Amino acid sequence: MKRKKSLVLYIICIVLLAYVIVCRYSIPAADFYALEVYPRISLVLSFISSLVPFSIQECIVTVIIIIGLYFLTRIRKWGFKRFAKYEILLLLSTYVWFYISWANNYSRSSIFYRTETAPRSYNEAEFLAFVGDYVDSINAAWTSDTISDISEIELEIKKAYSEVPKKYGLSKPRSWHHPKEMLFRPLYSAVGVAGFMSPLLSESCINSDILAIDVPGVYTHEY
Repeated sequence: MKRKKSLVLYIICIVLLAYVIVCRYSIPAADFYALEVYPRISLVLSFISSLVPFSIQECIVTVIIIIGLYFLTRIRKWGFKRFAKYEILLLLSTYVWFYISWANNYSRSSIFYRTETAPRSYNEAEFLAFVGDYVDSINAAWTSDTISDISEIELEIKKAYSEVPKKYGLSKPRSWHHPKEMLFRPLYSAVGVAGFMSPLLSESCINSDILAIDVPGVYTHEY
C-alpha cells in the first residue's frame, strides 16, 4: 500500500514537473497559465488560507524542514536508497507546488509585450528630469495625517487592482483577501523584511514592525 501511494505521488509530481518545464520553454503555455490557470488556483488557495489570520506558508515550510531533517536521522535504519526516495519526493513535491501555485508566472510574456510598450535607451537628461519630477511628486504628497485604519487602505488597493485589465494576469481582488501577520516576525525584522507574498497559498503578509507610513506601499507590493 505504501509503495502504491509513493508511486502515485511520484507520477503526479512528474506530470506536474513536465507542465512546469513546458511553461518554462513555451511562452504561450506560460501565458495560458498566467491568464487562465493561476487566477483559479489563487482563488482556491487564498480562500483556504483566509480561514486563519496568520501565515500558513511559514507553518508548511517549517514542517517541510522538520520532515527533511527527520529523514536524515533515519538514514542508517532505512539505508541510503530508501532515504533518497523519500527525500527526492519531498523536494520534488515542494518544487512543483511552488511553480504550479505561482512561479510559472515568471515564464510568461515580458512586461513590454503585455503593456504594448518598448524599452527605451538610456538618456541622461531624460532620466534626471524623471528623477526630479518623481522626487517633487513624492514631496508634494506628504501629509501629517497618520494611518489609523488599514481597512480603508485595503479597499483603495483592491479597487486599483480590480481595474487592471485581465491581460496582465493579476488575480481579481476578493472579499477574503486581507493582510496577514508573520509568525516569525522578529526574524524578518532582524533582516529588514517588510512583507512578502506567499506563493504556496497566495497570502499577503505584512510585518507589523514597519512604520505606518510604509504600510500602503508594502501592502500594494505584496498584494
